[in-house]
Amino acid sequence: MKVQQKSTKEKLFFQPASQIQTHLVTITPQIAEKLLEMSDKRHQRTINQQHVIFLAREMSKGNFSFNGDSIRQDQDGNIIDGQHRLAACVSSGIQFNTLFVKGLDTEQISTINTGQRNRSNADVLEIVKKKKYKYANQIAACVKLIRKLELNHLNQNADKKVNAYTSSTDFLEFCDNHPEIFDFVEMEMRLYANGDKIIYPSLFLACKWHLQKLNQKAANKFFQLLSDGIGLNVDHPVYKLRKKLISHNLKKSRLTMKDIILSIYRTWNAFMNDEILSRIQIKDDINLSNKYKNELW
Repeated sequence: MKVQQKSTKEKLFFQPASQIQTHLVTITPQIAEKLLEMSDKRHQRTINQQHVIFLAREMSKGNFSFNGDSIRQDQDGNIIDGQHRLAACVSSGIQFNTLFVKGLDTEQISTINTGQRNRSNADVLEIVKKKKYKYANQIAACVKLIRKLELNHLNQNADKKVNAYTSSTDFLEFCDNHPEIFDFVEMEMRLYANGDKIIYPSLFLACKWHLQKLNQKAANKFFQLLSDGIGLNVDHPVYKLRKKLISHNLKKSRLTMKDIILSIYRTWNAFMNDEILSRIQIKDDINLSNKYKNELW
């Protein structure tokens, strides 16, 4: 199939068809905007603006290549699948190539994506690398959280326009830039598996990845103590952290993921500075310490 020439675009995109047609096309921001305007909103999902931002970012980065997905239009000219891609095209100002299927019965919207499961980043990793990973899901979850931490997404003052989603291209790029992530996850999952599992593995992995950059030796000790609690006295900051997390797990208190991460960081500072904590106060503006006074275990 050839990409349609400019002279046929008006008829192709904006004139309804009574029979199913399939075309390989280039959709410009102008075409995308008009397709959205002429569509009856009753036949569409409510636009998820965060997803539009995510897709627009992918388009701007050149990561949105043709993969066989289609934009679907019914017999009355309504877009019944692809509105987020069209909205992202308008937002980014970037055109994209796609299959354009028109002339569908509107009722067929109920069958779109039925029986399908989106590929996870773990799936993509194993497909691209042509290798099975024992901890593929943990690698994917860890990288997603690491990127959130690096984007400072947990900070309430962070730029709300920065999207926290991790696309497959973001994920693979991180793995290519940090090949040590594979050995790191495998090694740390052994530590996690032998401990008390008081936080999710992705939190354990991502926070250690982050803090070991400040002090590898101290991070090893800190997360060993967090994992098994062996040798802690009641005045030790990690003892207070474990008590808080165990209370959370017993549903005596409810903490968000952000609360847990900030609690870990606050405890890290106390651990690094030989500080005794009466309680763990959660603050957004935590400056992580890399000073560890007690160099002898």
